[in-house]
Amino acid sequence: MMKFATLLRKPPEWMQHDGPHRDIVLTSRSKTVRTVIVDGRVALRDGHAQFVDESRVWRLSRDTGRSIVQRLGFAPGSTWPCTAA
Repeated sequence: MMKFATLLRKPPEWMQHDGPHRDIVLTSRSKTVRTVIVDGRVALRDGHAQFVDESRVWRLSRDTGRSIVQRLGFAPGSTWPCTAA
């Protein structure tokens, strides 16, 4: 069985009702959790994943999104009027 622990910041929206783990999942924002320890290893430290290269994940997500938009034939652009300063 996997064991895990969480270290929390206590933001105003967080209030314990049905147990801390249930409350984290159902009512808290992601910034509420500072550290997650799984099987004795730190999985999340100061809000950053420790087992993946976050910059690579963001880069792959961005590139995949651009590829999908291009294949669908959409022309990305702003819906807001642009004016010269």
